[in-house]
Amino acid sequence: MGKILSTFDEPYRKELPEGAVVKSLDISEMDLIKQYLELFLYPSITYTEKKTLWVGYSLRFMLKMLFSRTGVEQTKDIINIIKSFFEQKPDNSVTQQFLLGVVKIMPFNICDLDIINLLFDFIHHHSHSDSIEIRMSAYEALLNIMGKLPKEVISRVNVNEIMVAEDSEDLIAAECYARTKIAEVLEVDQYILNTYKNMCTTVYENTSNLYLTNLKTATPSVVKRLQIELLTQSALSGQTDDLFYTAMHFCNLLKVSAYESVRTNAGKHLSKYPML
Repeated sequence: MGKILSTFDEPYRKELPEGAVVKSLDISEMDLIKQYLELFLYPSITYTEKKTLWVGYSLRFMLKMLFSRTGVEQTKDIINIIKSFFEQKPDNSVTQQFLLGVVKIMPFNICDLDIINLLFDFIHHHSHSDSIEIRMSAYEALLNIMGKLPKEVISRVNVNEIMVAEDSEDLIAAECYARTKIAEVLEVDQYILNTYKNMCTTVYENTSNLYLTNLKTATPSVVKRLQIELLTQSALSGQTDDLFYTAMHFCNLLKVSAYESVRTNAGKHLSKYPML
């Protein structure tokens, strides 16, 4: 789809016979891109829940292909179209989740500072969402783009605000892991970082619960991806003796998980195990 959109109104390059008239299109490439973005971000209410999620999941791949096949000026025009959807501040949780996925593939090297700030504010706002799936998607997006952000934007990340003082028993393992990882990326004081790690230690210990939630269809894919990373870190660092069982668990995910991103992540982390 991204390839088709990128070549929609390419100029006619062959030699034309004298007197030939080239008909102009009723719609431009950018108008068509905007229409398709609306279809991806606001799927028809007649779609099943599963189809809606797959449509939204495909959006980032379509945009990634589109960005790879367009010039700088075209890409900037596309970014401005995408910007308009973030400015709408949708209250639909499905659209919010799809937009958080879009953030991860944005070409920040050619984005203006006002657009970068808009994307960062969008992530920051949804990192406090009541929905665990939206909140975790915001954490994952932040971790994904922090290396691409200008220093003046990164300096706005308030780690104390992200790592709010909550009872660690109320936090799931993936959320504790994501918060601690954000603190590590921000290179906070070691004492503060250790405090965050200690707060989350209790939820790391129950690996059997992580195995169970990773195999449940009701568990969001973003939670599964982070728990796969957590299980690998725990196993390889010697925090657990279940190295073999964790490897077998990843094999199960490769076989049964409905999400490509979960299967890919399981396979990538499985390859890190020394027994293989």
